[in-house]
Amino acid sequence: MIYRETGQFKPTYRSDSAVFPIPQDRWVVIAFVVFLAVVVPLIGTEYVFQAILVPVLIYSIAAIGLNLLTGYCGQLSLGTGGFMAVGAVACYKLSTGFPEMNLLVVLLFSGVITAGVGLVFGIPSLRIKGFYLAVATLAAQFFLNWLFNKIAWFQNYTPSGTLTMPPREFFGVLITGAAAEPHHRYLFCLGVVVILALAATNIVRGPVGRAWMAIRDMDIAAELIGFRPFQTKLLAFSVSSFYVGIAGALALALWLGSVETAEAFDINQSFMGYRTCYYRTLNVGSKTQGQVDAYKQAREWIDNAIALVKPGCTTDKIASVWPKAEEFGFANEMEAFGLQFGHGLGMALHERPIISRLNSLDNPFELKEGMVFALETYCPAMDGSGAARIEEEVVVTNDGCKVITLFPAQELFVANRY
Repeated sequence: MIYRETGQFKPTYRSDSAVFPIPQDRWVVIAFVVFLAVVVPLIGTEYVFQAILVPVLIYSIAAIGLNLLTGYCGQLSLGTGGFMAVGAVACYKLSTGFPEMNLLVVLLFSGVITAGVGLVFGIPSLRIKGFYLAVATLAAQFFLNWLFNKIAWFQNYTPSGTLTMPPREFFGVLITGAAAEPHHRYLFCLGVVVILALAATNIVRGPVGRAWMAIRDMDIAAELIGFRPFQTKLLAFSVSSFYVGIAGALALALWLGSVETAEAFDINQSFMGYRTCYYRTLNVGSKTQGQVDAYKQAREWIDNAIALVKPGCTTDKIASVWPKAEEFGFANEMEAFGLQFGHGLGMALHERPIISRLNSLDNPFELKEGMVFALETYCPAMDGSGAARIEEEVVVTNDGCKVITLFPAQELFVANRY
């Protein structure tokens, strides 16, 4: 409660359960939302929108969902990242399978699908609680990531296993894709947050919220006075998963644009921290000339890209030094997406800027000092004996960049030679 004044009594139960029972609360919230919707878009920069505000709004939705389950119903969950992955995969499959479907409908169905999954994994809450329930939801986290990584259908059989959100419009305004304006993403995300926050407030101030709190405080006593633990707990898991699923869908559509579910929505989404990402290729025992040549080529491509990194450089210039998809065995850039690749690093594994021939040549992004991102290249061996993959993390400095990955990768390393 933001503000309460003595003497503002409510004569009925219904008026006391209103979303904003105190007029001052209502006007303060309205003023704050107007500020976010009108003033912030006028003063915010592209970096502020894409790197700060949009992620904050997305994780706010996930936090609301987790708070409904843990804060109001008292059910512990460590599977938030897994349920976000369900929402992201559902959003990707619906967007690619039904290109004409409205984006809001896509988000709604993504949330509903995730709610169904949450309902299934909420069943153990009927028998166990506390630490044991937390472990059960942790199992859901690992199982869901394994499932999405194992079954290629979820990624539409793309060789890279990457989910890439196609460009989508909302009433004629481009919202997703590399060409979408950051402030349009922000405003769309803000609208979703406001709607879901009001819905959550309405839920917890009504009979459902009171039932959740009764179960949280003492489930046996709640059952004795008429509450049904079975329905109440499962409803909490469903509603919470609905919110978290929408957060995952928005993370793919409006923030990251392209993700690998096993990495972008792993356990670190439940225990937030900064990410690191780099590949190394090595052989065991021996190496063939084809493997050596492939490694040298991959190294040359990544060195050429690193040499261009500096403030003011645009991502199309970096992507242009990488080979076309047809030059290393793929039919088109979509099939090869994620192999000659660059992506930002931060709280998520794949943040903007995304650097790829698929999107960067037509929609360049300017690099700025202080950005941290990874560059990675891939080259198959001509003799069919494998492929080389190298990835380096770099920080953009005032006069160029600094490579911060320390494990040596100038030559193909062979362990246990024989």
